[in-house]
Amino acid sequence: LIRRIIVKEPEQRATLEDIMNDVWYKNQMIVEDDLSDDDDYISSLSLISHKTISNDYNEKILQEMVNGNISEREEILK
Repeated sequence: LIRRIIVKEPEQRATLEDIMNDVWYKNQMIVEDDLSDDDDYISSLSLISHKTISNDYNEKILQEMVNGNISEREEILK
């Protein structure tokens, strides 16, 4: 799924509908529904959503994108 989402050319990239119909995505929604009554799970959501990626990890992701020929570094950083 990730590979289909990060395609450089927009017309070849997975659409929101494609993503929502993906088996992996659907399985995640089932798990989330199962956990929706769990107070610990619900309280952890805000922490997860505000979590930031470290500069080192961000650089690693950027380098992987360049190594995978997704685009040149300068293009990705635009």
